[in-house]
Amino acid sequence: MTISEDQQDLSTVTDKSPEQVSPTPPKPKLHLQFLDLAMDPLPGLNVRITIGAQDKIYTTDTEGKVDDIQASAGVRLRIAIQRFDGSYKLIEEAPMPANESTWNYISPQLVLETETELHEGNSGEIERSIPKASSADEGNRPQPDFPKDPSTASETVLEAKQSTAIDVATAPTTQAPTPKTKPNVTAPAPRASPIKPAKQPTISGSNAPLARQSAQTKGRTPQGAPMAVLTARILDWWNSWTLPTLNLWPQHGGSTQTPVSKSSELKPTGHGSKVAYSASMLPKVQALIQFAQAQTEFEYGKGEGTASVVAQMAKKQFKHVPGEKDSDASRGRCYQYVRIALTRAGFVDGFLADTSSASVQASASLAGQPLLDKGFVDVTDEVPDARWAAAGDVIVYSWSAATWAKRKKKYGTNTPNHGHIDIRSEGTYISDFIPAHDHPEWKLTSSDSQTGFEPGYVNIHIYRKYYDPRPTCRIRAFLACLREYEAQAIRNDTDRYRALNTPLPGASNQKSFRSYATHPWSKFPKSSWPEGTSTASGAYQCTLDTVEGFIKQRMLFDLEGQDLFTPTAQDRLAVMLMEEKGALPAVRKGDLDSAVKALLSTWTSLPGAAQNHGRKTVDGKPMDMTYLRSIYARFLSVELGKFGIAE
Repeated sequence: MTISEDQQDLSTVTDKSPEQVSPTPPKPKLHLQFLDLAMDPLPGLNVRITIGAQDKIYTTDTEGKVDDIQASAGVRLRIAIQRFDGSYKLIEEAPMPANESTWNYISPQLVLETETELHEGNSGEIERSIPKASSADEGNRPQPDFPKDPSTASETVLEAKQSTAIDVATAPTTQAPTPKTKPNVTAPAPRASPIKPAKQPTISGSNAPLARQSAQTKGRTPQGAPMAVLTARILDWWNSWTLPTLNLWPQHGGSTQTPVSKSSELKPTGHGSKVAYSASMLPKVQALIQFAQAQTEFEYGKGEGTASVVAQMAKKQFKHVPGEKDSDASRGRCYQYVRIALTRAGFVDGFLADTSSASVQASASLAGQPLLDKGFVDVTDEVPDARWAAAGDVIVYSWSAATWAKRKKKYGTNTPNHGHIDIRSEGTYISDFIPAHDHPEWKLTSSDSQTGFEPGYVNIHIYRKYYDPRPTCRIRAFLACLREYEAQAIRNDTDRYRALNTPLPGASNQKSFRSYATHPWSKFPKSSWPEGTSTASGAYQCTLDTVEGFIKQRMLFDLEGQDLFTPTAQDRLAVMLMEEKGALPAVRKGDLDSAVKALLSTWTSLPGAAQNHGRKTVDGKPMDMTYLRSIYARFLSVELGKFGIAE
């Protein structure tokens, strides 16, 4: 079963109403749809649904749907479908979701008519009819294409299948509440940092009727034995072809498509193992980000689940266009949007979590194992935090206790920890929306916390399969430039992480500190500070107020109990400052002018800032923008060289 709609990201749903506890929360609705292996509806299928101790038989309509189920959240559901012999097969047993949901069930079987022939016969060439995969089968999948207008989308519908065999379920997803207002179909207001992808050229044939071959061909082998070959294949929305299974279950025969990247380009998966980079990954990453960005303006309807949306694409019935909703408006369906994007860009066969239990498919916070199952690698230990993630990385979050408590208060005590999931792009994070400040809400105020703050998310993991490392390389190159400007007098780069602007009390001749436990000035009361003291310390000359502010806001909650001013922690603090000042997207994109402009009041040694006037290198060169660009290019070349990239 593929869970089609979800409500994992309730913490970001736009809602201006005050939070109130509903004394009797309404019973959520559950929408069910049954599809065959070619993603066509299964009409006339008898479905037995047990709610608690009550049974009822439903029959699917022409769209493969049954009447909506409405029951109390948490009540046990049992769903069974009728076999050809009249008996029923149990395909689902799960609690009623806490929020309105759509569950799609997809048959993993094809029903074919066969006939018996004598084994002996004349020699034939039927084996030539067996479809063979090639790199051309990928079509132009890496380049997303959208109908320019709903009226231009194809109305072609595949002929209905007669099979009613369903044997394996693909999974449910919870759905966000239906918006009370109509979707915004006008272009959203312009943002300071444009996020719309460039318009893609229409894919050749994308609006033409589906190209299909005869479903079955029979003949004889060169040895004269009878053979039937399933030759049906679909030239889909992105001009690639597959057998009618859409590669939903690779374990039942494997993908018919040749992946863009060879398997040898990826090291064996496992927690912390490094994913080798190849330039052939870039088209997939670009396709993922382009589609994911455009998708944030699509308004998927109540009954449009993951499977049904992908089926629309495959059958050229996809009618959504950018502008249906604002890109920064969350619908609480982060998991669904990410799953569709990963399938659309060819990052996964089938759907993420397509063989997992209902609870795993309902919560983005549980997406880690399904990502590993699809060939992703957990690289959390290799990445300082999500701000540093490579473009194409998928980030999975759990709600913190404070966030979860707020969600339970608002949506009911049965609300699971749905968490959040998004895709890291060059400059922002993408799910069913793009955050207004280009980053998740890392912190929230809390009266229950000693510091007044709690992290918004915990247990954050970063998963990687195909990726673009250049944004991370640009961060590291820019940090190297900052160290050069802020601690230029210290030539050993490692020693810069211990630099002091003002000697500590009792050590008037020392311009360095020893312990990385915390900011060096934190253990000295202000009464002991010499006149004119500057607490700027470390490689980026962070002041005590800045560091303690981040610690108070629990921005380094994952380091609590550890040293908080190590070189790695200082790097992270510097990047947090970039993010706070709105400069991080520019840094990740390599836009030096915009990054420097945004940081002039933070690092006053930068070109154009108050303390840059007259600043020179040890050999007398002015430390202006020309110099900054020259050392940035040198540092970036080193970082990119680690991945075999020349830029």
